[in-house]
Amino acid sequence: MKLPRWMGRSALLLAVLALGGGFAGHAMAVDIKIIARFEPSAANPSHNKFVDKTPPSGHCVGFFSYVCRDGESSTIISANPRLMHVRQFQSHGSIDELIYQRVDGGWKEVPVYGDDGESALVRFRLATLFQRAEGGAVDFVRIMVNNAHTEGASTGGCLGLGGFVAAGSSIWFNWSVPEGHVACSRESNGESFSSDGFVEEASVAYLLETPNPLAMKNGVYTGELRYSIGSGQQIDIGKGRYNHDSITFKFELTVDHKFQLDFPPGSERVLLQPPGGWSQWANQGRTPPALRREMPFRLWSSGPFMVYLSDCEYRVAGQCGIHNTNDNHTVPLEVAVTLPGIIAESTGSFVHKQLLGTDKFTAERLSSASYIVNQRSLLHFEVGQASVAEMMRYPGGNYKGNVTVMFDSDF
Repeated sequence: MKLPRWMGRSALLLAVLALGGGFAGHAMAVDIKIIARFEPSAANPSHNKFVDKTPPSGHCVGFFSYVCRDGESSTIISANPRLMHVRQFQSHGSIDELIYQRVDGGWKEVPVYGDDGESALVRFRLATLFQRAEGGAVDFVRIMVNNAHTEGASTGGCLGLGGFVAAGSSIWFNWSVPEGHVACSRESNGESFSSDGFVEEASVAYLLETPNPLAMKNGVYTGELRYSIGSGQQIDIGKGRYNHDSITFKFELTVDHKFQLDFPPGSERVLLQPPGGWSQWANQGRTPPALRREMPFRLWSSGPFMVYLSDCEYRVAGQCGIHNTNDNHTVPLEVAVTLPGIIAESTGSFVHKQLLGTDKFTAERLSSASYIVNQRSLLHFEVGQASVAEMMRYPGGNYKGNVTVMFDSDF
């Protein structure tokens, strides 16, 4: 029988963003790419998470990086053109004319799809909003931020996370985004003030929860999530004229699984024998309980795969078989596999002497909880006792046949 030595690869990924300042004549949409990738590590087989590969931008990079919390990544949502062309600041107006934000911070489930239609879910939420606001006068800073750092308390439950800087008529500040859709503002100091200004730059920090890559097939998975921008929209930073009307986060996840089989030399030939060899059975005239052979091999695997018999030189009773050409007699051959650490997804049981069928479309999907590295595994070949009794009716017969065992990580 023929046993192929086969190696396969796969891939997975996810993406983030960047933008830039100036006047825009009409509202525009912004696309932000979030990139993540999974590659197994032989040095760390339990590693089973995507790594965010999005090029860094926004306030978590550089001078203000200390304001970002564990697990957060940031991305610029507007710098050129600026997010708002005109921002109306009033000391005694509605809250959306103060230092203000109202951002949809709820968790979103985003389906991502591979080329073959296989899907997984990404969870995503906006966690903080960083703004650089410009007022029309130096008094803007003194009056509108109430002579206090904007990382201080705000109405509405947004936490000040540091990063406050005031210079001339500009302020930089960073507020958390509570889960839900909450309006937050900073009271003025009570003096009368009115000025047009703008938000020169804004960036968001986000939290990203990715699916289990070990349960995903090789490939690139994509999906997207849109947030509306403007007064009363999902990202609302106050009353005024906006240069952007939406942001679309485009997710790109790449799974790059490793799959390798290593069979020892001579594995292409399998010699079936009874337990203890032929002599003890032939001398006593007894029928052996079976003809068997175990074939050891080594397995490296980080993703799902299937094992089945893709080709049989001889078939009998829906199985592969071995054939005696002299007597035109064929008997069925059972082929099974033992894969320590590998689980059959339909039952949740470890793969131990699992019989292999000849139909790819009904083959069991197999996976693991971690990267399997250099794991000793076995193929089992057997002709049962009833078939052996038939074979013994043809003394001196030579039974043989080619069988192809397919390890398929690209199903």
